[in-house]
Amino acid sequence: MELVSQIIDYIKKNKIEIIIVLAVIIFFIIMYKFRYLIETLQNKNTIEIVVSRYNEELKWLNEDPFSRYPVICYNKGVNENYKIKNMKIEIFFFLFSISFDF
Repeated sequence: MELVSQIIDYIKKNKIEIIIVLAVIIFFIIMYKFRYLIETLQNKNTIEIVVSRYNEELKWLNEDPFSRYPVICYNKGVNENYKIKNMKIEIFFFLFSISFDF
């Protein structure tokens, strides 16, 4: 118990220094995450086309200007490759794509 009381006394005496050290640590963590985000965005084509479909034609994706960008297609119809439940709302897939990317 004496060790705990010594630690508490140390914290009480050195509040400012501890706050400064924690602030510097938090600052560097935030800067590291921000740098990682910037590098990720610079190394990536920042435009992607997200399509949510139920058995519609996709030939228009081969035409200009759509053919210039990568496409993520959520096929809610018959699909052998992916098992995605048809949520009946497209916004679910668009938000899922955005959150999955980051």
